[in-house]
Amino acid sequence: MSQWMEVKIQTRYESADAIGDIFYRNGADGLVFEELEITLDKDSTVQWDYSDLPISEKPVECVSLVAYLPIDDNIFEKLEDIRVTIENLRDYGINIGTGELSYKPVDEADWQNNWKEYFKPLKIGDSFLIRPIWEEAQSGTRKVITLDPGMAFGTGSHTTTQQALILLEKYMSDDMSVIDVGCGSGILAIAAAYLGAESILALDNDEQAVAMTKSNILHNKIHDNITILENNLLEGIDFTTDIIIANITAPILLNLIPQSTPLTKFGGYFICAGIIEEYEYEIQEMLLDNGFKIMDRLQEKDWVAIAARKVR
Repeated sequence: MSQWMEVKIQTRYESADAIGDIFYRNGADGLVFEELEITLDKDSTVQWDYSDLPISEKPVECVSLVAYLPIDDNIFEKLEDIRVTIENLRDYGINIGTGELSYKPVDEADWQNNWKEYFKPLKIGDSFLIRPIWEEAQSGTRKVITLDPGMAFGTGSHTTTQQALILLEKYMSDDMSVIDVGCGSGILAIAAAYLGAESILALDNDEQAVAMTKSNILHNKIHDNITILENNLLEGIDFTTDIIIANITAPILLNLIPQSTPLTKFGGYFICAGIIEEYEYEIQEMLLDNGFKIMDRLQEKDWVAIAARKVR
């Protein structure tokens, strides 16, 4: 039985992508959000209720990332390299919180199955039930999105995905065209198809994500009007669309918004999620500067999602 090292880091939401990239560059074959929780400074003498905290003082150190690395003769050297590289992110202005790193060996059976414990059927918005392929679920009148997320690419359980789905559900209408930028497991593209999109283009710069999206579209039997491409944001795309939706980090959104302006039809929508609250002003300013009007805003804890309409 193959042996793997389970490596866990306690960090902040905003640094998760950068840390995940470090894990993958060091050979990780799986990356999951193990738990989400609120943490406060237990030594503080201030007696706050969480809901009363000023925005600037709300805790954001609330995610554990778990990666799985193959155990070889260099595993401990690799772990030290990972620890140092993550710590060095602070020098680039990325706040990793405590950055507390822990690890333990697991066998292949544990590695293949443990992460699935965190993916259960989930109702989102008024329309959807997200169901892992290994779980049965009673859907009622909800549209069932069946997913095999492949450990790394999104299950619908994260706040940002739920926000994006809720806004898509609100602003989608039949026969619209949709571009999903950073499609991950394909969940937003599949949702758009269930909501009646005439055509859907799903893009991701990760070949594994593209493969996973293709697989999940086949699971849901809705592949006729969806095209999936490996692509860097919207580079090379030369047609207009009714909706562009992106659940990615704020720094990437700041590059994506100017690309989206000429590709969004007048009266069309740009829907974005994955925005840490402290970056919201920059995102809104960029949208306004590029001809969009803010139509809607969702916030849960430190995560913000925005729907904007093309008005010029």
